Amino acid sequence: MADILTSYMRKNGDDPTAFVRPGIDWFHVNASVYDPSDDSVIVSSRENFLIKIDCQTKDVVWILGDPTKYWYTFPSLRAKALILDPGGDYPIGQHGVSVTSDGYVMVFNDGLGSKSEPTGEPAGLSRTYSEVNAYAVNTTNMTAHQVWSFNYGRTIFSALCGSIYEAPGKSYLIDYATADSNQHARLVGLDASHNVAFDFQYVSPGPGPCNAAWNAIPIDLDRMEIH
Repeated sequence: MADILTSYMRKNGDDPTAFVRPGIDWFHVNASVYDPSDDSVIVSSRENFLIKIDCQTKDVVWILGDPTKYWYTFPSLRAKALILDPGGDYPIGQHGVSVTSDGYVMVFNDGLGSKSEPTGEPAGLSRTYSEVNAYAVNTTNMTAHQVWSFNYGRTIFSALCGSIYEAPGKSYLIDYATADSNQHARLVGLDASHNVAFDFQYVSPGPGPCNAAWNAIPIDLDRMEIH
């Protein structure tokens, strides 16, 4: 990503050294997913945004992230920014990016702003709760629409780690990896109507975050055989 963004920013008139800063956690990749619909990869940068890269050309296709963060001050990056329709929430500190069976871009939206921006530069917004967001992206208009979200009544904040993935039948597994100030991990299942089907809580052993859970992936047991 350092090479790709350095090349892209320089080609489009920006000084990449102000953004790409080796030796500092300036990007923080925590998830990526291949999108076969256009031969691209969507990468989650915890510090900045979701970014889609063309696999053949290495060009930036779009960027979806909080426009109050440091990255948005660079014209070359801002030129690829998707505008989110009113009422939607931008991904902030997100994890677990995936493409759903409906073609939506889905993330676990942690809600914690940037931690490694240069001194004096904007860290962006932070929330007091975590949520799940699914977005429909329109590359013609360079817009994103939040199709659905789930925030559990804004009662759980998992500042770090976490995930959301679709299971068969359009059910979902959510991992609130650092709930209750890193004391618990919560695994929550949603049915196809986004109602809570189960809620399991595990004690996190500490002392650091993400010790009980980090990324939870649903496993289909429908064809399991017992021998």
